[in-house]
Amino acid sequence: MLVLLGGLSLPIGKWESCKQSKSNRQKVKVQTETSTTWSSIELYAARWISAVFNPLVFPTLGMILMLNQDTHMFLGVTSSARLILIVIVFANTALLPMLSIILLKRMGIVGDVLLNERSDRIIPLLLSAIYCLVTYFLFARLSIPGIIAINILGLSLLVIASTLITFFWKISLHMASIGGLTGFLFALPFVLQIDITGLIAMFLIISGFVGWARLRLNAHTPAQVYAGFSMGFFMMIIFILMLV
Repeated sequence: MLVLLGGLSLPIGKWESCKQSKSNRQKVKVQTETSTTWSSIELYAARWISAVFNPLVFPTLGMILMLNQDTHMFLGVTSSARLILIVIVFANTALLPMLSIILLKRMGIVGDVLLNERSDRIIPLLLSAIYCLVTYFLFARLSIPGIIAINILGLSLLVIASTLITFFWKISLHMASIGGLTGFLFALPFVLQIDITGLIAMFLIISGFVGWARLRLNAHTPAQVYAGFSMGFFMMIIFILMLV
């Protein structure tokens, strides 16, 4: 009897071992599938964030936020005048650069409309700097509060600085743009005597998400992300507080 049981113990042991091995493989498969699904969700979210918070949207967004502040400085600026200013900023800092990039792509000067390669960014940045400077000189001739033109001049200098750095390093334009807007909002209360603490906090949080998205897409190194935000943030704060 003992011999019989001893003979059965080996196949039973093998069956248990095979069952455990199969269970482990199933667990690994589930974990792999879960990891792959989560990774796909992260990539989708990162692409979505990068697209929504494109560098081209921030100048117009900044103008909208500034002109909608309830302050005596903008009392003489009518609603129609504010709309015209916003349209001009959108046309010169978003629409024209976007059309220029598409044209450069069709001409074969840039390889991708997303400008993923550092070398592809130089000419579009130079054109954007020109568009910003034209906007500044236009606003400087109008009878509008000086902070509006100074904001565009600060933006122009930020684009020029980004262009110079891009000649040898791929600094994050997403982070430079949102950093510039956040820095501008940070300086605005000192100029307009307003409280926009919640707005500043919101853009700091958004900046974190944008930085995560650029890193998740492997578009930049951490140094390029931090440098982009820091440059935009401090350039706009210092520039606005010095000139207004």
